[in-house]
Amino acid sequence: MNHWLRKSRILGGPLPVRAFSLGDVVLGHTTANAGSVTTLEKIQSELHASTLLKSLPIHVNPLTREWTDLLTRDYGAVATGGWNSTCWDESQSSSSLPTCVYGDQSAKRTLLLTGDSQAWMWEPAFDKWRQSSGWKVIVLTKGACQPWPDSQQEFVNDSAFPACRTFQTNVVRYVKATYPSVVVAAGLVPVVPRTSISRVETDESEFVTSITTSGAGILIVHPSPSFYAYNYTARSTLSTPTCLARHAQQMHVCNDISKGLIMNYYMSVVLNENTLLGKSRLLKLSQLLCNSKCPMIADGTLVYIDSDHVSYDWAIHVSSALGEILAPYLKGL
Repeated sequence: MNHWLRKSRILGGPLPVRAFSLGDVVLGHTTANAGSVTTLEKIQSELHASTLLKSLPIHVNPLTREWTDLLTRDYGAVATGGWNSTCWDESQSSSSLPTCVYGDQSAKRTLLLTGDSQAWMWEPAFDKWRQSSGWKVIVLTKGACQPWPDSQQEFVNDSAFPACRTFQTNVVRYVKATYPSVVVAAGLVPVVPRTSISRVETDESEFVTSITTSGAGILIVHPSPSFYAYNYTARSTLSTPTCLARHAQQMHVCNDISKGLIMNYYMSVVLNENTLLGKSRLLKLSQLLCNSKCPMIADGTLVYIDSDHVSYDWAIHVSSALGEILAPYLKGL
C-alpha cells in the first residue's frame, strides 16, 4: 500500500433517492439576489488571496503555539464531537455503531453523514449548518473505514479489518430502518494492493446499491486534497503546520500548490458528473478548500490540521458556504 495512503487513512459515491429533486443543479449557485456576493464566493476569494501571501500572517487561528498537538487541541475539546468523542470509533476491533444525533430529535428532515475521517472532519460544519437550517444531522463514522465496502478492506497497519465490514453493514441497516432524507458519504479511495478504476467503481457501486431501497437522496463527497502525495522543494512530505512553520517567509511553498497535483487520481476519475451511478450526485466540498490551487492557510485560519484533514476552525468558517452548496440538492425536501 502506498505510504501516504496508509498514513492518511489513520484519521479515518454513487448514491440513490426518493422524491429527491436533484435536477440540473449548478454547484455554488444560490438564491441570493443578483449582484450580491455569496458566502461561497467569499470563501473562494479568501482562498485565492492566500495564494498571494508572501509570509505567514501575524495573527493566525489557531495560535502557532498550539500547532504541536492539533489533533487534541482542534477536535478533542469539541463539545459535540471531536476525535476523543464517543461519536468517533477508531478502534480496529470495534464494529459498534456510535450514533450521534444533532438538532431537533423530532425534525422531519434528516441528513445522515457517514464514512471515515474524511466524513468526520466535516462534522463541525454540518452541525453548524443544521443549527440554522432546521435539519437534524446524524453522524455514523469510523476511523479508516470508508463507506464503500471492499473485499480486501485493511486497517492502517495493513492488517485485516473485518470490523469495518461489519460497521458498513450496520450503517446500511440503520439507513434502511430510519429512512433519512439524504445520505452524505465521504471517504478515501478503497485501498487494495493494486487499486484500480474498476475496483473503485465496483466498491462505490455496491455502496449505492445497498441503500437505494431506503429512498434516501445520496450525495457523494468529492475527494479532498491530500498533501501526503506531494513532494515539496525540500523533497519531503510535510504536514500543513510543519510546512507553514518551516516556510513562514515563503508562503508560496505551502499555498501555491495546484489542485491537480494533490487530488486522488482514482477517485477523481470515478467521481464525476458523467459516471455517477443511478441518481446519486456529487457534492463538491473541495470548493471549500481549493480553486485552481489548494492553500494550507486562508484568511488567517489553518485549513488543515495535518496533511488531509480539515481543521475545526476552517470547518466552522465555511459552514454557511456548505449550506449554499447543499441548498440545490435539498430544495423541496
